[in-house]
Amino acid sequence: MIKGFKLPYLLFFLIISYNIYYLVLEKNNFNSSFEDPVSEVVDLIKSYKKNESKLFVQGAHIYRYYSGNQKIIDLHAGSSDNPGFFERINYEYKDRSEAVFNKEYDLIVLLERIGYKEDTLSALKKAGYREIKIPEHKVFVLQDD
Repeated sequence: MIKGFKLPYLLFFLIISYNIYYLVLEKNNFNSSFEDPVSEVVDLIKSYKKNESKLFVQGAHIYRYYSGNQKIIDLHAGSSDNPGFFERINYEYKDRSEAVFNKEYDLIVLLERIGYKEDTLSALKKAGYREIKIPEHKVFVLQDD
């Protein structure tokens, strides 16, 4: 062994080197794969005019923050067994299914993990919404007639 060189110093150097490698290289790979679906939805929301479009979005607080659009309406699923389209107004949940199927919203963003039934998703398409594929989301855009 080299005179004056101690094993603890070598271990310390290796641990610091690994941490720097992880923070600089691996962290970038993790963040890009984690944030992509949210970024895609934010970009889509930003493409809508803030004052003219009605956007009905699950997790609206996240998308309000990242898009800067404070007019996004927060969509609540209600029951986990049979999710629906609800808006919370004055501490009460109002069913907005009729408004959804009457094409009152320009964009509807559902979280895939909520588990909307295929019947509901098909009904959205029949009502005049087109589905856009974004990971972890079910995004429906109102089609021009």
